[in-house]
Amino acid sequence: MTRAAAPAPGRKPIWVDLSELVFTWNPAVQYYGVARTVIEIGYEMRRLDPSVRFAIYSPGHRGFFEVFPKFGTEARNGLIDLSLPKEALPIRLRHKFPTVNPLRDAVLAVVKPAVRALNRRRWGHVPQDLAVPVDLSGARLFAAGRYKVIADYLTQMGPRARFDLVPLIHDVIPLHYRGDHFSESLPTNYLLDISTVIAGAHRIVTNSRFTAHELAHYSGTGDLPAPLPPVTPVPLVHQYRETDEPMGIDLPKAPYLLMVGTLPGRKNLECTLAALRQLRATRGAAPTLVLAGARSPKVDAVIDGQFADLKDGIVHVHSPNQTELAALYRNAFALVIASRIEGWGLPLGEALWLGTPGFAAKVPALEEVGGDLACFFDPEDPDTLAALVARYLDDPRAYAALKDRITAAKGSLRTWTHVAQEALEVLSAP
Repeated sequence: MTRAAAPAPGRKPIWVDLSELVFTWNPAVQYYGVARTVIEIGYEMRRLDPSVRFAIYSPGHRGFFEVFPKFGTEARNGLIDLSLPKEALPIRLRHKFPTVNPLRDAVLAVVKPAVRALNRRRWGHVPQDLAVPVDLSGARLFAAGRYKVIADYLTQMGPRARFDLVPLIHDVIPLHYRGDHFSESLPTNYLLDISTVIAGAHRIVTNSRFTAHELAHYSGTGDLPAPLPPVTPVPLVHQYRETDEPMGIDLPKAPYLLMVGTLPGRKNLECTLAALRQLRATRGAAPTLVLAGARSPKVDAVIDGQFADLKDGIVHVHSPNQTELAALYRNAFALVIASRIEGWGLPLGEALWLGTPGFAAKVPALEEVGGDLACFFDPEDPDTLAALVARYLDDPRAYAALKDRITAAKGSLRTWTHVAQEALEVLSAP
């Protein structure tokens, strides 16, 4: 365990909030989603600036503890490992609600003290050299976790939260649930959480220029707090960080199209399936479709229902590890990401990093990721995706030239070091 160095003279101490990792304790899931972003940025920040320190919030104590993670090869995930025993993990309760419910509030008035006492007892399993109480007053706290985790500690601490919070806003996608493409109602807990985080922020970092634009738009409409604190886009990465995990899958027969972490609806699996059906109708055959990630009943329902005729051409690879996913990327004919909206779009960036063409929906965030390296299609018109796939299947020279152009551009792609450096600049600002 490496202790932090002293911060530069005249600069506020910089802390990274690792509370997200307490609620995603299993390292098998820490290479995905928000937890991965927390780990990657935290690791690179400490590598770039040895004075960066780490903290987690303890709901049992209603305060922060400094933690001393393992780094690099000593960590289970190869980057940052809290090494907290599973028995110490707290039970999470929501502490703020968008509506008044007398019965719920009466029950919680009894439950909260009991849960807090239980969490304090559970915390007793933490070795004293792994976590010590800390007062973050006057410090800068970078928080890239889920909004509900951040909102919980802001609500519980209230005026005692005397630090400068700098959150990473990943997206405001639920605010689009009132749009034409979504049938869900706006999740009021989400709106309360993100509003609490924004209202408590000293500055804000966003994961893309698109998300920064979205914040400004929804602040202007009154959906989010106004005025906003200063907002700085720090676009995420293309980099794919490989590990030495064993290869435990057989690669599908080429050529195949790859989709990573896909679902119906916003992720728009239906567009890709309809394009494959079109290719079968016009060409007599279509590439195999590989779906990588956790297998969802929603995905099975769509395939077993309206696309049952395509089942023989679909392969599920359940929760591949980093080595397996890298191999799936590298050997794919192309990655397909048909999402109607994204905050960034890591799979597209990762495919390009590993030299694989990306066929992406023409939406702002994915255009930001793909630039002039990705090939774009209309996510509401599966025929445009089918035509794109057919074009490169029928023209090997054009396909080889596309791959060569992607490979040559790797040096210009974004890494986690870029993200951490730019975030540190925001944290170091007055």
